[in-house]
Amino acid sequence: MINVLANIIRPKCSILSMRLFVPDTKIIGGTEAPDGAIPYQASLRNGIHHFCGATVIGKRWVITAAHCVIEFPAEVVEVVTGTNSLVTGGDKYSVEHVFIHEEFDQSTIVNDISLIKVNEDIKFSERVKPIEIADGPCSLGANVLLTGWGRTTSGDDPIPATLQMVNQTVMMTRTCQYMFMNVNVITEKQLCTFTPTAKGACQGDSGGPLVLDNKLVGIVSWGVDCDLYYPDVNTDVWSYVSWIKDKIENH
Repeated sequence: MINVLANIIRPKCSILSMRLFVPDTKIIGGTEAPDGAIPYQASLRNGIHHFCGATVIGKRWVITAAHCVIEFPAEVVEVVTGTNSLVTGGDKYSVEHVFIHEEFDQSTIVNDISLIKVNEDIKFSERVKPIEIADGPCSLGANVLLTGWGRTTSGDDPIPATLQMVNQTVMMTRTCQYMFMNVNVITEKQLCTFTPTAKGACQGDSGGPLVLDNKLVGIVSWGVDCDLYYPDVNTDVWSYVSWIKDKIENH
């Protein structure tokens, strides 16, 4: 995955050692998800290569981060559902169209949201179910669930082939803005999450789901080097409900 955050660090940044990245495949400190427990989880692949997570939200629709798909033509992307494994199982779907938010900014990763329409109805079952989108803003201090495929340490160990999960806490936007003030912009359309022990993302599979009470509240977007105890930044799905409805109803 191309690091689209390469130009974010400002010339006078006081945290010069900080390394920003778009988290491709990392969940730090997570545990394996029980088989079939996350039926809305999807994997985006280019051939056999998993490159981002996604979330099933309808018969023909999955939602992910814009930065995940902006570099790929729709015809090379495949959506895989119904499996915790990157190696075996699952149903595969070709992509009919990708809708990237019109105001997505590659330099700041703002409006990092995209919809994917697959070319046939997704087969729902006990292992594959759509998730509802949040019907209101996410509360400060909420305990949310992050899932994705990724490394379980901050080193260069091979990524596990099994879906990982970790709980995080939603933090105050103003606090997050202060922490990133010399790094990157944080808007009201983003959710910052953390754990006291630095579990989660660098740490999350980009494009994957952030869930509260079985409703989708966030999409994993970007983060800072794993060991620096900085929050993860996610797209706040509730802020884009009108955009999501418009795309689905008109396409």
